[in-house]
Amino acid sequence: MSKWPTSLLFLVLTTANFACGDGKSATAPKANAVQTDTLSSDGVQADDADAELADASPADIPTGDGPDCTTDEDCQTLVNLGTWPSKSLAACATTLCLNLRCAIAAKPAGAPCADNDGLECTHFTCSATAACEKTTQIDADWCQVGQACIPANTPKPDAPCLVCDPSLSKTDWSPAKLGTACADSLDCTVDSCDGKGSCDSSTLKTDTCLVQDGGKPRCMAKGEPQSSDLTCQVCDPTKN
Repeated sequence: MSKWPTSLLFLVLTTANFACGDGKSATAPKANAVQTDTLSSDGVQADDADAELADASPADIPTGDGPDCTTDEDCQTLVNLGTWPSKSLAACATTLCLNLRCAIAAKPAGAPCADNDGLECTHFTCSATAACEKTTQIDADWCQVGQACIPANTPKPDAPCLVCDPSLSKTDWSPAKLGTACADSLDCTVDSCDGKGSCDSSTLKTDTCLVQDGGKPRCMAKGEPQSSDLTCQVCDPTKN
């Protein structure tokens, strides 16, 4: 039997009943559950598509300010139709679909841009400042002489022994190879390039003569009289 006074025992039992209530164990109130889903910077629930951007600063997230789009091709279609943008794109500008809006961006340095000199052997590329600039490179197998592009081995129209030879020069005419056929106005000469840019017509064809007639060269066949008045003077290839 307990030796505690009756009054003290009553106080202990009363205190115990007050703490335990209906006899069940008391538990501490639960803390509010923490939301584990990704939140955007303003506390709004972010969906899966935006989750990877949740930690990015606004400067890290590119945005477009043009029409709605889903692909880059959507924006290019608007350009082709002439419905967007309001002004023509610069030669080194391109369009992109960024965050579902069309945007204009600069092409990377070195990207080709519209050739505006009309020459098929030259090239233009974008600079680091988005300017369309002509390169110094001329296409292989071409020459650029003045403002004309000349395919390799093409002779100069008024000088058949000058040709485009990119191995010698890509910006000027070069001498044709020695022995390259050429032509003059005389049908009695064997014509070939001298390797220095001129047509050599000093060799006569067999059984022909080359005479001066009124200060102009004229071809004659063997035995042909010089003229109707000089029938006793004929072409004799064995003599000068």
